Amino acid sequence: MPGPVSATTTSTRASRRAAASVMRAPFGQNLSALSTRLATARSKSSMSTAAKGANAREAMRLRVIEEQSNDEVCRALGISEGHLFVRIHRARKQLLSQARVARTAPIDCSNWVN
Repeated sequence: MPGPVSATTTSTRASRRAAASVMRAPFGQNLSALSTRLATARSKSSMSTAAKGANAREAMRLRVIEEQSNDEVCRALGISEGHLFVRIHRARKQLLSQARVARTAPIDCSNWVN
């Protein structure tokens, strides 16, 4: 039996269904309505991605910055300990990618004093 379906999986499926219905639209059918459905499905997908980032940041803030125990963070966020570890992993991964971008960005030396 398959496991639970996440909101991202559901919104991705909705986006794919909307795209498929646009492609199958018979000549003369209102394509603007179908393209609106596709845009709506895609916006739901991007909102869930943004929500994931916020949830990961909140888990990281509570656990690392405020130094709460795993149990306290899980109770505060209403999630299991396993899900807490996933969120912290995502936050660390995001921080690492931002640090890499910052490290490779060109340095502006024009305002340095000689």
